[in-house]
Amino acid sequence: MVSQPGGLALLCFLLGLRGSLAAVFITQEEAQGILHRQRRANSFLEELWPGSLERECKEELCSFEEAREIFKNDERAKQFWISYKDENQCASNPCKNGGSCEDNFQSYICLCPDDFEGRNCETNKNDQLICENENGGCQQYCSNHVETKRSCWCHKGYTLQADGMSCAPAVEYPCGKIPVLEKRNASQPQGRIVGGNVCPKGECPWQAALKLNGGLLLCGGTLIDTTWVVSAAHCFDKITSWKNLTVVV
Repeated sequence: MVSQPGGLALLCFLLGLRGSLAAVFITQEEAQGILHRQRRANSFLEELWPGSLERECKEELCSFEEAREIFKNDERAKQFWISYKDENQCASNPCKNGGSCEDNFQSYICLCPDDFEGRNCETNKNDQLICENENGGCQQYCSNHVETKRSCWCHKGYTLQADGMSCAPAVEYPCGKIPVLEKRNASQPQGRIVGGNVCPKGECPWQAALKLNGGLLLCGGTLIDTTWVVSAAHCFDKITSWKNLTVVV
């Protein structure tokens, strides 16, 4: 027989155990309320069913291939995939100076106002318009100004166009342009010229004559720049000083 103190301790233990069990275990109805989840539409026959956006991509995580099978169209699948898998790349407002942002998959495109350019429309085009930077965009001549942006101007015989950069001929044959004439066969062809044609004066502005001591014709040459003429190497074999050579264009 259990002593009175021992019986009291056993009784307290049993009462405490009952309270613990009541705290741990809950009823079936309460358990269903906690563990309840929506029944999934897929089953072992899922692969036999037509593709479903609800089943494939909302109840589960789908791949791009599965999305393409659902939409049956690459463009529509890509548009869905951008919003489904990729965050909005325009959320941080990356486009500056009033540029609008176009969200793409893992990238974005800034559509800039007319006066701005760059990845984020960060560059003011007017700040880049200096003559040292690609001739300021001018077709012919460029002038820098301190208080205003650069200005373009044209050679004699040309007029500046409405865009302020390009030049158009103002006369029939402006500087640098020649009439297209019929080819003339050489009346007295020289031995070193093969298949050549006579070029009357003024019709070949890219050609130059190399004269020795200002009078004796040495060789012909071709202008490749405003200060450079290319000619045959043998023309200079016997020249002792460049000071004796004159270029006539």
